[in-house]
Amino acid sequence: MACLARFIGFRGLTLSFLLCITLIFSSSVANADTIVRFDTPLGAFNVQLYDTATPITVENFLNYVANGRYNGPFMHRLVMSPGLEIIQGGGFMLGQPVEDVLTFPPIVNEFDPLRSNVRGTIAMAKTSDPDSATSQFFFNLGDNSTALDNPLNSGGFTVFGEVIGNGMDVLDAMGALETFNFTNIHNALTDLPLRDYTSADYQSGVPATPDNLVTVNVSLVPEPASLSLLVLGGFVMLRRRSAQVLRRRRK
Repeated sequence: MACLARFIGFRGLTLSFLLCITLIFSSSVANADTIVRFDTPLGAFNVQLYDTATPITVENFLNYVANGRYNGPFMHRLVMSPGLEIIQGGGFMLGQPVEDVLTFPPIVNEFDPLRSNVRGTIAMAKTSDPDSATSQFFFNLGDNSTALDNPLNSGGFTVFGEVIGNGMDVLDAMGALETFNFTNIHNALTDLPLRDYTSADYQSGVPATPDNLVTVNVSLVPEPASLSLLVLGGFVMLRRRSAQVLRRRRK
């Protein structure tokens, strides 16, 4: 009987520990921010979104992802000037020859100076109307806080995520590209970054091709296999093992 009591006590302690771990992990997963993956010709990188801090902006961005509207747009604007270093996309796709990304209604500005437009962050592009952001976004390649955190500048630009891992290596490669004026194709293409295309090509009238564009495909990164499921699996196995031991002791 003493042996059985010790076993039951151990089993209870083990089950309590497993349940505690499950609850802790489940809570952390529930509070985790969404991660999205950007695939480009220059490499892939991940961005962690600020689900809690900017819920409207994140929901809007993920709506474009879910509806496939970020499958194939190209980065159409690269600016590398003192105080403003950005690369912008999400607005245009290849078409006849260029088409606008189909947009949802504009969203409310969620700018907060606590989420500053510093290097490595992603923010929404918009017009002079603070509440005009739709599909276009940009990455801050440098510290643009002086220009873009100013509420007098379109109400400030909402930062809603940050590049994680080695993602800035890819974005810095984009920032090193030459830019060209193709407003004869679309009036938004004043600073179009192109790959494998030179000033000599441009001056000679060599047409740019789709392969020269920096296209992006954005997808949701699935959550890793839930540890809570593994723990619960262990819980079930432990119960089965306990039942087997009890049956043997009764014999």
